[in-house]
Amino acid sequence: MRNHATVAGFLKRAVKLLKMEIHTGAVSRSAVYAFTRKFSVMTGAGIDISYALDVLATQETDARFKKIIEKVALSVRRGESFSSALEKCPEAFSPLYTGLVRAAESGGDMGEIMADFADSLQKSEVFIKKMKAAMVYPLTIVVTSVIVLFLAMSFLVPVFAQVFSDMQAPLPALTRAVVGSAVFLKSNLAYIAVFTALSVIVPIALYRRGGHAAMFFDRMLFFMPVFGAMVHRSILARFCRTLASLLRGGVPLVSALEVVSSSSNNRFFSSAVIAAARKMVRGGGVAESFGSERLFPAVFVSMVDAGERSGKLPRVLEGLADNYQQEADLLSLSVQSSVESAATLIVGVAVSVIVISMYLPIFSLVSLFSG
Repeated sequence: MRNHATVAGFLKRAVKLLKMEIHTGAVSRSAVYAFTRKFSVMTGAGIDISYALDVLATQETDARFKKIIEKVALSVRRGESFSSALEKCPEAFSPLYTGLVRAAESGGDMGEIMADFADSLQKSEVFIKKMKAAMVYPLTIVVTSVIVLFLAMSFLVPVFAQVFSDMQAPLPALTRAVVGSAVFLKSNLAYIAVFTALSVIVPIALYRRGGHAAMFFDRMLFFMPVFGAMVHRSILARFCRTLASLLRGGVPLVSALEVVSSSSNNRFFSSAVIAAARKMVRGGGVAESFGSERLFPAVFVSMVDAGERSGKLPRVLEGLADNYQQEADLLSLSVQSSVESAATLIVGVAVSVIVISMYLPIFSLVSLFSG
């Protein structure tokens, strides 16, 4: 009992830690998107930034985000730059967001850059919602299957095991293995729960703290079957769209790459973008610099090279972004199908093994009595 109480206490602390790791207190993406869209319209019409912020703060319905906008407006009125004011509110505005604003302040068109970024945010939000909707059914199957298997191993198998024990019937190897697994599960349930909790909390905590572990996780995303290709395409789509908006706003290519390196929220991809930018600073060509990084496909390198030569790089990047987004959408359907099929297969095999293992001794006894 004491061990179980200790484990229960640990699990309570683990749940609290998990909530702290997952919940960052960040403002919703939809709220930031709506703010950006309205702000781009107002600044594009020539309205002063501080006045636009005051108006948007008045219209904001989210109390927490309203206070953040008011804080930014106050900083701007005190003489701080808009980007510096945004930088003080990381719970609402990402490094990419503040970087885009800083680039616009350095000579770009604020209204145009923010309008393009609002479009990018909208498309990212739509893709994320599509992915969530697509994964609801497969995840429901997985969760339901785990619960069914757990109940079968915890309650059904022990009943059969007791019957076989009372009858002193010889058990086949498969039945002994299943019964042994059920006994182990029931005897060590608390420790299994602790191990499962740690398996979730530790990777999340390591990732949130950055460093080599976070880089490793980000890198592994690209090599996962089907899912890795979808992640790669979605990151490329956002990268191309954000880079196009910066270039269209008058930001130089190298400076734009430095800003957009954080657009993917993937450290491995960001490191590739930074490496390409550094090669350009040292005199390397665009095609050569991107081509030396394997995360940029050959088609991307060729199209960017052609766009730079023709002076239509922003338009080419927009086309690439649309193409990669379409590929990511199609791959998301493949991910959904793969998860659903794998879950169904695994559960079907597991249930079949349990049922067969429970009925094998019965068939043996029937054959024995018949003989």
